[in-house]
Amino acid sequence: MRKHFLVFGSPLIEQPEIDEVGKSLKCGWIGTGLKVNLSYFLFRTSFYSHPAKGSDPSRLK
Repeated sequence: MRKHFLVFGSPLIEQPEIDEVGKSLKCGWIGTGLKVNLSYFLFRTSFYSHPAKGSDPSRLK
């Protein structure tokens, strides 16, 4: 039996990410806004930048 849990998919959270969360909490902006829109844009562009072979790129618009 393991003494420690084996973690799958643990995110890499470093100081820049922690600092961004701190800035958001300190300014009181917890809802949607510029940071949320930026994160959606970055996810969308990184996720759809390499469509699967044989996929129809027109459906990604």
